[in-house]
Amino acid sequence: MKAPLKTRKEWKQLLTGEINPSIKNFFFQMKITQAKIQIEKKIVPLDKAIEDLQTLCQKFIKANNMYDDLKTVFGSNYEEEDKRSVTKKEENTINLQYDNEWLNTQLQYEKQIMFYKNQLSLKEKELKEKEKLIHLLQEDNVILKKKNNLLYDSIFKINQLEEEGLNEQENSTNEKNWSFFKIFKKTK
Repeated sequence: MKAPLKTRKEWKQLLTGEINPSIKNFFFQMKITQAKIQIEKKIVPLDKAIEDLQTLCQKFIKANNMYDDLKTVFGSNYEEEDKRSVTKKEENTINLQYDNEWLNTQLQYEKQIMFYKNQLSLKEKELKEKEKLIHLLQEDNVILKKKNNLLYDSIFKINQLEEEGLNEQENSTNEKNWSFFKIFKKTK
């Protein structure tokens, strides 16, 4: 499937309003209307508008009703007529143009894919960094808990030692008092 050649008279008739066929594809209708307005206001020359519209039709030839609309405008056997009117050199040139357009479209898609892959890669790196940070924070938390437990154990041992030291002091004081009391009793 190919769009009609730019040299066909129907393009000019379509854009100048000489023919007004029933077009079903809304996008095609809209582009025809836009081109007519641009031609009337002398924003775009007729040849450029025809070229743009023909390129658009070729690009979206498989879109909803586009091929049927082209048959309505240019006749159901327009492709055969175009083949007969085009020399081999022109056909090769046209095919190269279509191939270039297709390659450019593919290149744009590849660029978009690379952009999104780079974005994804950056997000993955960011996520890995955050995971590392979380892991380090968890390790720090474990270390802090161990230190906290050691501190509580140390405080507990210190309290025990202080209590034992006070008990020993009390015991030694009691022993001194008791021995003093014994000595005092003997002297009486």
